[in-house]
Amino acid sequence: LLEFYYYDDNDNYQGSTLQEIMVLGEQSVPGSDVFVIPDGDDATAYVPLFVLRDPPGDLSRSFISEGSSINFAFAKDGTNTVGQDISGEIEGDVGSIGLALKEHFASKQSWNNTESVAYSLSFTESISTKGKSVISENIEGYLQGKEADVIVGTSVNMAYGIVEVLETDGCEAAKTRQISVVPNNIESVWYYTRSQIQNTIDYYNTLVTDASGDYEYAEGLAFVEDNRNNEQNNESSVNIAEDLGLAIQRFENLLEIVDSRFTPACEMCNAFDWQSEANISGNNIPQNVANFCSQYIMNNGECASIDELYANWDASDRAEYEKAYRNYVVWKEMQDFYDEMSFDGTVFDIWDNDENIYEIDHELKDLVQHAELYDALENLTYSAGATVNRTIKSEENVGASKAFTVDFEVSFSAGGYFHDNIKLITPFMVKSFTNAKAKLLLTPSYSTSAKLNSSFSEHSKFSTGFQLKDDDEGDHFSVDVYNSYTKGYNTMMSPYFYLVGGRSSCPYEEGTISRDIPKIQIMDESHELQATQYYDLDPTVMHGIPVAISSGNLFGEDRLMQVTVPLGTNKDGLQMTIEGVKVNNYRGSAMLVPAGGMYYTTLMVEHGNLPTFDFDDIELVAKPYCSSAKGTFWEEDVVFDTVGLGFFFRKPISPITLSSPMGAWFANGAMSTSTFNLTDYEPEEVSHSLKEIVLEYKRDNEQYWTTMTTTIVEDETTGVETVVEKLEVDYLLGYYNEMRNTYPDPQYPYVWTLPDGLTDGTYQIRATVVHQNGSFAYSNVLTGTVDRTAPQVMGVPAPADSLLSEGDAISISFDETLETVNFLAKASNVTITVLADGVNDAYALPVVYYDVTASGSTIELVIDPDKLKEYDGRTWEVSLTGITDYLGNVSSPATHAWTFQVDYFKQSPSPVTLEALDPEWINGVTTDLALDYRISEYDVYEVSTSLDSIALQYRRSTDSLWTKADALSDTELVANYQAYLSNEEAPVDTL
Repeated sequence: LLEFYYYDDNDNYQGSTLQEIMVLGEQSVPGSDVFVIPDGDDATAYVPLFVLRDPPGDLSRSFISEGSSINFAFAKDGTNTVGQDISGEIEGDVGSIGLALKEHFASKQSWNNTESVAYSLSFTESISTKGKSVISENIEGYLQGKEADVIVGTSVNMAYGIVEVLETDGCEAAKTRQISVVPNNIESVWYYTRSQIQNTIDYYNTLVTDASGDYEYAEGLAFVEDNRNNEQNNESSVNIAEDLGLAIQRFENLLEIVDSRFTPACEMCNAFDWQSEANISGNNIPQNVANFCSQYIMNNGECASIDELYANWDASDRAEYEKAYRNYVVWKEMQDFYDEMSFDGTVFDIWDNDENIYEIDHELKDLVQHAELYDALENLTYSAGATVNRTIKSEENVGASKAFTVDFEVSFSAGGYFHDNIKLITPFMVKSFTNAKAKLLLTPSYSTSAKLNSSFSEHSKFSTGFQLKDDDEGDHFSVDVYNSYTKGYNTMMSPYFYLVGGRSSCPYEEGTISRDIPKIQIMDESHELQATQYYDLDPTVMHGIPVAISSGNLFGEDRLMQVTVPLGTNKDGLQMTIEGVKVNNYRGSAMLVPAGGMYYTTLMVEHGNLPTFDFDDIELVAKPYCSSAKGTFWEEDVVFDTVGLGFFFRKPISPITLSSPMGAWFANGAMSTSTFNLTDYEPEEVSHSLKEIVLEYKRDNEQYWTTMTTTIVEDETTGVETVVEKLEVDYLLGYYNEMRNTYPDPQYPYVWTLPDGLTDGTYQIRATVVHQNGSFAYSNVLTGTVDRTAPQVMGVPAPADSLLSEGDAISISFDETLETVNFLAKASNVTITVLADGVNDAYALPVVYYDVTASGSTIELVIDPDKLKEYDGRTWEVSLTGITDYLGNVSSPATHAWTFQVDYFKQSPSPVTLEALDPEWINGVTTDLALDYRISEYDVYEVSTSLDSIALQYRRSTDSLWTKADALSDTELVANYQAYLSNEEAPVDTL
């Protein structure tokens, strides 16, 4: 925005103006984000490294203890297929889920001359799900339960920035965003809550499918795949949009995997080929395991989730599951113990040694005996104030030996570093079986140790567990805990928690019965429902609205409820209180609602001199009063209730200003309409009321006002014009919206249709504003003139006797004052012509030989005397046009012309007028035979004409000759005039 300030030469401020400028170009947003592409093949993600599930209860959590580590190796067919080693230390603080993590990946190792890469994922700080339910700004509710599960996986990351681009599209500004990507891949391990994964899916969907064009990608930007084993990966993506689309599919696939495959039941069924009849008949897998898995595995070959499975279970199904899972543990341990032994080439037959056979047999029997006590499924029921803790610990030493190695193998598709399927192998190595010692974890509450000795090269330990806890007295939960088969540091998940039932509050947990199901109503203590919309409220007083709140508690408990205002409502800040406490979107009024009853209170509403008078977005929310979440805005639908209200205060009547674009308004004969500007009114009715506007007029000397009429087009589609006496607010608002770019503030040009026969005179004009309640107010009054009568010639143009002598005036007068400036400014308005006389041609007198003056109602001309002498005795014509009065009325007729003869040297005889004093007849009885006649208007002193004598003559109508009856000489005429009259009087005499 450019601001210009103007000053004069003396540095005095004169004014200012503003000018907007648009700077086109692009600008990078500070900072970088990363795209996370989970590892996998095509749209299928590799299984995550670990799943940490959040138990029910707002203080419950599951965790991995500080110092725990998971050892795993990547190998394929005895050949190392790792493209690059992961080494060093990666630190991260994931504050949004309360995690502080450090991971260390060890360097390459190998056993038994078989090339392989082993890694140790070490937790130098504890990792845990949130120990207390927290408000999430990304979901409408608390981050708890399933949304708070922590998932650990591998990915390829790429840093990216956002560039904002401002361009023009015609006359409009066009703003877009471009994704700029740093073309470097980073192999990473990510730690996300399930909620964050869903948020990432939603964000990537926006970038890939958003049709609004907010984001663009520079051509050719993509994730550049590393060469793996010096081979080019031909499946490299083409562009970022494809990469993000792949990430969406892999993340969605990952959530499906977490829900189905990362459960103890699915772990069991995926461990063996249970569908093989040979396996079952050959005792390679227990029959009840096969039976269970046949109903557990879905038709598409995928595992069902625990929630889907449990919905159809009864007590016998639970027992069958526990029995099958114990058998699975036993058979798994036996197969691992017997079948998965490998040798490094040294000939060593342990089965030929009776002592070895005895030790193995004794160990296996002990293993089976304790495995049958494995608690695969336990139900824990607890209440607020009671805490249930479970911790699972394991220690394992891992080393290399020239004897043999026992490997516990699990098929595992882990991504980011491999082109084909791999196996995750947990090495367990012994130098000599008779000397080896192994500590195997079989159950969360039990472990066994073989009496074997060994030497070790590396030490690992793993500690995980969970805590069930809640701090809201009265809450209680019944939870099924599905314990996962774990062996040493080989665990892949925390236990699975299935909420059987319970009751909860602050926050409500899905699957339980809420202790609060509030209801809010506008109702008085007599149980009469009241209106929710209130009109014509006095803005100077406080208004009370009855409110009733119930808690909906089903357990006979008194409950604390809170009434607040949700976000996005009451945007204009209407002042509301309940029992003296302000009610808005960051605080509310708390009240104790009795069990099975209602709490009655009053909502006090006050306008408070706000500029807004209509409040139609008021909403009250009743929800549980959770002391730790007073300012929270989100909650589950089941635990809040709303009621909408509208308060419409009586607005002052809209102001209005009436003005004329002409300044002082008038109407002349050429006008059929007159325009007035209406301003300062408020068609949007935000702070003033406006129903309609009416314009009125009256003459100065009249008492009553008359309504004006105007013509409007109400329907632009038809264009039909309508004559109306009032402008309604809807029409005024439509005009304002249509003309907003022309008139930033409301303005309407009112065109008055002048009525026929409107009398000339001085008039007053005013506008009347009508309030929605019928009251009214007036605008300022404009005074103007109606004059639709054309100027008329008054008398006879001079010279009146049509004879111009030296000193005579040439002029014309009208019956009203003329507008002279424009008339005199145009030379063509006056023409003077010497007329043709049969001998001489006509002659148009040039303007340089005459002057024109005008004053008041008279126009005068002065001709050059030399031209008068030159054309003495000739007849002249003066023609005038363009004559108007001050209101623009053109004279009638529009052109005025008169002629006269020039007698500059007074050669013409004096004029004379004859009047009869006696009856103009004589009959037989007439005694006085003399008739007197009056003469007048003669040039007694011969100023401009010649006068020798005046004679009275008579004749019969049939005669041609005149006879002289009487005469007066010029001397007698002068003597009589001087004897009887003064110089100021016209001459008169008698013959």
